[in-house]
Amino acid sequence: MRREDILIGGEESGGIGFKNHIPDRDGPLSGLLILEMMILKKKPLSRIRKEMEKEFGTYLSKRMDTEYPIDKRDILIPALRKKPPKELAAIKVREIDASDGIKFILEDDSWLLIRTSGTEPIIRIYAESDEEGKLERIMKAGKDLAFSIKQ
Repeated sequence: MRREDILIGGEESGGIGFKNHIPDRDGPLSGLLILEMMILKKKPLSRIRKEMEKEFGTYLSKRMDTEYPIDKRDILIPALRKKPPKELAAIKVREIDASDGIKFILEDDSWLLIRTSGTEPIIRIYAESDEEGKLERIMKAGKDLAFSIKQ
């Protein structure tokens, strides 16, 4: 945020940082900005959220940490890079990003990310989609994919 023109940044633990503010996450400021938005719009947060979903769509995300054999951990991402799936949960893979683990961006803009832990015998599986059922299918496909890797 110091080097680029970024307005807001968030992390999975819920921390949010803001441009031209302290270079750290700030929960009280986040709450005050939400409160200010509610006052200016003269609407409850639930209504603002529904309006945003109507305009931009629904985005649901999920994370799963699962035990994974340490001896397979180091081969998982290279194996998926070498032979990526053509589809996940019956949705074609449109793009692959291997900058942090391996992320499969699907034809409908849903995505799946698999990352290994450097300190624990676990993998982290993340997904985002616009429907709960689809999100669950993508998560299951990700776990099945990770455990299908042979040594």
